[in-house]
Amino acid sequence: MKIQHFENNPEVQFDTDLIARMVHAINKAVSVNIPQQLQDQPLETINYIAHMRGDWINENLRRSVVTDGVDMVGFRRASWRGRLLVDHRSKTSYSITTMENLRRIPKKHRLHPHFLQT
Repeated sequence: MKIQHFENNPEVQFDTDLIARMVHAINKAVSVNIPQQLQDQPLETINYIAHMRGDWINENLRRSVVTDGVDMVGFRRASWRGRLLVDHRSKTSYSITTMENLRRIPKKHRLHPHFLQT
């Protein structure tokens, strides 16, 4: 099944099965993986948790979304490592980010997210 709605280009079609697997990977990271890791390895402080979310999301995307026709492409920005999903069939790339990150972009006087500038 394809979703045909994109405000700037109605020709773009999204693979709803792929998007459902992406949503499941994100949900699993924040509702299963992170709580399980915190329970299995209780620490005095959990300062690393801010980055753990992205690491688990990328791990779950690698395990459940990357298939024939869908690749995960790595990139670096300073010491930070990011990932983009590329669907070769629909010629579409996906980047997972938070609403907070999107809200910060105009405040930094950028037209595009920092990770897309790399």
